[in-house]
Amino acid sequence: MYATGSQLIEATLSFEPTFSVVSRRIVYEGPFATTSIHANFDIAPSQKEYLILKNQFDNSQVIMIHDWKYELLSRLKASGTH
Repeated sequence: MYATGSQLIEATLSFEPTFSVVSRRIVYEGPFATTSIHANFDIAPSQKEYLILKNQFDNSQVIMIHDWKYELLSRLKASGTH
């Protein structure tokens, strides 16, 4: 399974005699959370159900904070809870 645009696509693969994509099927189409860091979907062990993380708001974004522990300590100190 892979995501492209606003679609989640199931691909059937063949490994013999060579690797090939046998078929593709759209299993979900619509808004869902995406990042370049990791997939925001997963497949159940039964492979009959899947989980998709949806954005709570359309304008949500990923914010990466390097050395976040220092940011956290600074904010805790400023709030007087540290």
